[in-house]
Parts: sequence; structure tokens; C-alpha cells
Amino acid sequence: LLKGEYDSLLRWPFQQEVKFTLIDQQNDLDERRNIVKVLAPAGNNEGVVNFQRPIKSCNTGRGYAKFVPHDVIRTRRYIRDDMMYLKIEVEPTATVG
Repeated sequence: LLKGEYDSLLRWPFQQEVKFTLIDQQNDLDERRNIVKVLAPAGNNEGVVNFQRPIKSCNTGRGYAKFVPHDVIRTRRYIRDDMMYLKIEVEPTATVG
């Protein structure tokens, strides 16, 4: 998590799900096999410093060290024209203010 100007409006610790989708760029939409992983913080992250409000510029990272093996990326059309697309979706949160 990065420190930001709206941190005072957010609820802490961070508890939203984050979905990572590696897009399969097959021409035929029915043939696409996107790779999806969800990072779901535990229900109580009080003791997990990664999800606390950042004090410095950013917190220590947390997530998937090995999202997709290289041999899998080379299959299908995850890379096309030297381009790869990773979609990241963060579950909405209600502000406190």
C-alpha cells in the first residue's frame, strides 16, 4: 500500500479483495482462458503491518511472489506483439467521512 492524500478518509486496516487477471489475447473470445487470482486479506488484519495505514511512503508488499510460471505465460496468447495485459480490480470501500 502506498501513502496517499486521501488516507484519512479510508478505513484501516485495508480489508478489500484485490483481483488480478492475466488477459488471454486469443482472437476468439470463447477460446480465451484468463488467469485469475484473488488476494483476500484475512478478516482481522490488525496485526498485519502490510495492511495498516502507511506511515512511510509505502508498506512492505504482500501478494503473489509467483503469480504465473513463465512456461504457462508462453502458452496460448498471454503475450501478443510483445504486450501483456494485467487487469487489477480492487473491491470498493466505504469512506469514514
